[in-house]
Amino acid sequence: MRVDPVLLALLGAFLGAISAATSRALRYQAPYECKWMSVALDGSESEVSSSADPDQEVGLTCRLKTINSEIENTNFSIIQPQHTVRLRIECGDLLFIESSISPGSFQTLIDLKDLSIEYCKIANLSAGAFRGLRELRNLTLRTHNTDWSAMTLNLAPDVFSQLGQLHRLDLSVNNIWSLPDGIVCPLKNLQHLNLTRNRITNLDAFKFGGNPSSAAAQKCGPHLQTLDISNNSLDALPSYAFSHLSRLQHLHLQGNVISFMADHALDGLSNLGYLNLADNKLVNLPPELFTDIRGIKEVYLQNNSINVLAPGIFNGLDQLFVLDLSSNELTDEWVNSATFTGMIRLVLLNLSSNNIVKIDPSMFKDLYSLQIINLEDNAIEAIGETTFRHLHNLHTLISVAKQDQTRRVGYFRWPHRPQRPLH
Repeated sequence: MRVDPVLLALLGAFLGAISAATSRALRYQAPYECKWMSVALDGSESEVSSSADPDQEVGLTCRLKTINSEIENTNFSIIQPQHTVRLRIECGDLLFIESSISPGSFQTLIDLKDLSIEYCKIANLSAGAFRGLRELRNLTLRTHNTDWSAMTLNLAPDVFSQLGQLHRLDLSVNNIWSLPDGIVCPLKNLQHLNLTRNRITNLDAFKFGGNPSSAAAQKCGPHLQTLDISNNSLDALPSYAFSHLSRLQHLHLQGNVISFMADHALDGLSNLGYLNLADNKLVNLPPELFTDIRGIKEVYLQNNSINVLAPGIFNGLDQLFVLDLSSNELTDEWVNSATFTGMIRLVLLNLSSNNIVKIDPSMFKDLYSLQIINLEDNAIEAIGETTFRHLHNLHTLISVAKQDQTRRVGYFRWPHRPQRPLH
């Protein structure tokens, strides 16, 4: 019996379509408590449709009780590896049961670019925990071990050794007390490092700096742009602490207990634009603190105990946009006509909650870009009529007159958020 070749072709196409649909359905059969999502080029996610392109990049989001704990084993090898570029795992925060990541747990996910693990209580990350993830760009591990005060996160020295393509590393909220020497040195392409809300006490292990005269010093973090070590337990910044981070743009050190900054502490940070040292225990600043960061645009020093400013410490900061010195112990001996000389682009100045009694009439003479100034909660006796005469861009002035203790808020032109000057 002869079969019509056209019929055979149609039958083959029909069976092929059924096979492809079945394959696609099986491919996106999500494990229990997990959900597949399509990942667009811009990183946005949407539901995976039955008509999705077979080569569509996908992500998997899983909400589990724990990872590899005494109550369950977690097998990540059942996740289809091709085109899976994102994996997000969130553990339940009601169970007081420790999770763990065994070596090679994710090694089958060869296309993975983004891995996020949250609320899984992990005490140790051993070597090989991220073995095989050579395409990984973003790694987030937030155990929230601080929920259990006795549990810390300890990392093996070479735990990141195979993540040479990593751009972003988030190890915040892990109750980390110390790190192995050179822990991030293998991450040659790292651009953003977040270590906020841990218990780190010093910077030595990072190898981010060293005396320039020491040629043998290990240099780590050459491409780092953002470094966040806020809300830790740092008590001092040594000389050349960040001298290898020539590309760093944002440095977050707020919420530590820093009481001492050595001379040259910020040397080498030639591209730094944002510095936050708020909520520390500083009483003074090195005279040459800003020598190597003349292009700085935002400086936050509020909520310290600063009672002295070296003469000329802010000289040359003609790119500075925001300066916050509020809630310190400064007097008019140190905040005077020479303090803000040459700061022609300053837009916001906060001097509130200090011990200033007198405002020198020429204190703000160079600040013709200034839009907002806060002098509230000082002991100011009087402000001369010509003090703000040259501040043609000023639209918000907050002050308190000592004689009547009346809070005065002046609005000039229209209130709006400060804009960077064009010149």
